[in-house]
Amino acid sequence: MKKFFIRMLALIMCVGVVFYASACGTIKNKTSEQKVKKVNNKPGNITIWINSKNENIIKDQINMFNKKYNYIAVNAVFMSEEDIIKNYENNYKNNGKLPDVVEISDLNAAEFVNKYKQKLVNVSSDSDIKNDMFLSNKIHNLTQNSKVYGYPWYTEPEFMIYRSDILKQLKIDPDDIKTWKDYNEVGNTVKQNGKNLMYSSDLGNIYDVCNSELGVNFLDDNDKVDVKDEKFKESANFIFDIIKNNTNISITPGKDIPKAFSTGEVVSMIVSPEEMLYLQNDYPGLKGKICVENLPAFEEGGNNTAYKDGANLILSSNEKTKSYAEQFAKFVTGNEEAVYNQFSIYALCSSNSSVYNYDKIHKKNDYVGGKDIYKMYMNSAKLFSDIKYYKDYSDIRNYVIKEIGDEAAQNKGIDEIISNMQKVLSDKYK
Repeated sequence: MKKFFIRMLALIMCVGVVFYASACGTIKNKTSEQKVKKVNNKPGNITIWINSKNENIIKDQINMFNKKYNYIAVNAVFMSEEDIIKNYENNYKNNGKLPDVVEISDLNAAEFVNKYKQKLVNVSSDSDIKNDMFLSNKIHNLTQNSKVYGYPWYTEPEFMIYRSDILKQLKIDPDDIKTWKDYNEVGNTVKQNGKNLMYSSDLGNIYDVCNSELGVNFLDDNDKVDVKDEKFKESANFIFDIIKNNTNISITPGKDIPKAFSTGEVVSMIVSPEEMLYLQNDYPGLKGKICVENLPAFEEGGNNTAYKDGANLILSSNEKTKSYAEQFAKFVTGNEEAVYNQFSIYALCSSNSSVYNYDKIHKKNDYVGGKDIYKMYMNSAKLFSDIKYYKDYSDIRNYVIKEIGDEAAQNKGIDEIISNMQKVLSDKYK
């Protein structure tokens, strides 16, 4: 009996030791979580450089962010993108303090990442990026050597709006306009009735739409400049036809195009949701007289989606503030209220597809014929061309437009013009 009690006592002591060890482990784990939470909630501040055109929206986002993360102070500095890039370069060269977050447009993102990637945060392990929640074309533009540097913020898709009331009088259904050929034929009918099909402030706007639709970035598979590619020829020929007055698209610098659209002088416009919002606010009388459609395609069943630009939030690798910067960038690009705010007030579309199912963001807009603009954007975004903008894209783009105009004025054909451009560009960008 005595031995039995001794054994029982030993067993109880063992169980007690195990329980105590387990309890200590639990206490340690809780303490660790509390420490992490305490560290994460430690007051801090970040500096962000934002394009001046987005001052109002980012101030709204900061206010919403601070309601949730009141321990992180956000100091926003506003300047042009040109100054953002110039000042970042100066600080980089002089070992000055780099901002925690910078806003960089799609057009300049690839070059910016390539130039400063040693000082940028690789966010490839972020859950939204790993789960492909951002638009693939935007991620591609921020990727170098399989590493992603930055969070895509917003995208500006392009649509075609028509004066449906005028076209109805001419017995034209905008839904039947599937290709640019169809579009130009509609222009013939419109012109015969004393109206104009489209005005554009400059050729660059139209050319950017063409390149976005066709996926043109001036490079071949070996990253060599190639303007003899078939897709390039298609967009170049389109510009050539406009210059030679072979289309019903008129280039009208300085023209108040929204006003011309409102009076019915012109019956169609290429617009982003942001520009639609401008029309809605400034010309409320057009309600019920407008319809919105996808862009015409270059061929039947071809890609009829395009975007003109977008913005990204790129993070500098400042160890003390990196976690705060990540928290801010993730909030702006993925928080439901933040995304809803930027669309409902500023008509800017999120590049994060995880927000596409937010119910309240989907509203039928009676101003443009009862269409759900965000749903149209979602469907378009799936087909956006996967363009990575070459660092000299803007320079080549401007050269191409000017050269086509100059040589067309000398009555040269488009094939000869393209051949001449290829020689010049091959020598310049070896």
